[in-house]
Amino acid sequence: MKILVIVGPDGSGKSSIVDGLRKEIGKLTLVYCGRKNFNYKYLESLDYLISNMPTFLFLIKIFLRYCVYYPIEFIDVKKRLFKASRGDDANELIICERYFVDRAIRYFELLELRKRHRIRAVTFFSEYLFARGTKFFYLKYLKKMDTSYVFLNVNHHELFRRNNSD
Repeated sequence: MKILVIVGPDGSGKSSIVDGLRKEIGKLTLVYCGRKNFNYKYLESLDYLISNMPTFLFLIKIFLRYCVYYPIEFIDVKKRLFKASRGDDANELIICERYFVDRAIRYFELLELRKRHRIRAVTFFSEYLFARGTKFFYLKYLKKMDTSYVFLNVNHHELFRRNNSD
C-alpha cells in the first residue's frame, strides 16, 4: 500500500486536485482527514467547543486541542487508513487530503506567525511547547509509512487575507 498525501493550507486546491485525480485515475481509495469526516462524531462538537472558547482561556484551549482532540483525531485517521488498506475494494494507492503532517507543520507555522508578530508571545510560547512535542510524535510515525507528499503552497499574504488577519 502506497499513500499519497496532498498537504496545504485551506484554499490551496487540495480538494480540486483530489477530484481531478479521481476522474483521471478512476478507482482509487480516498481518505479524507478533515474535520467533517470524523468517524467519532463528537470530535466535530469538541472542535467547535474548543474553537469558540473565550480567548482568556487559551491555556485550556491549547491543552484540550493537543492532549484530547489531536490524539483522538490521530486514532480516527489511523483507523480509516487501516480500513482503506484492508477493505474489499482496497487499492495499491490511497490518497489522503489533509493528514498527520498538518499537525507536524503547526510547529513551523507557529514560528512563522511569531516572526511576523501575528501571535502574542504568551500564546506562542504556550502552544509552542505542545506543538514541538506533537511534531516529534507525528514525524516519528510518518517515517514508518510508505508515503509520498504533494505540498501545495499559497503566498502567505494571500492566506492572511483569506483569514481576515490583514
